[in-house]
Amino acid sequence: MRVVVLAGAVLALAAAPANAAPLHIHWMRGYPAPGTPVRLDRVGVIQVGPRSARNVLVLEPGTSAGSA
Repeated sequence: MRVVVLAGAVLALAAAPANAAPLHIHWMRGYPAPGTPVRLDRVGVIQVGPRSARNVLVLEPGTSAGSA
């Protein structure tokens, strides 16, 4: 999980122009799924750009992650 988040962060940094806002990674508690180790019950959010942005793009990995 960390590898995926870090890979996404590296790609975001590589694609960002030199004058872009700094990258922030926030970790939040996720759903405590039965049978899943506690260390994996969290969600990483990568914030790129200013907090004052008028529009926000949210990407959700997985085949049907955003269907609900």
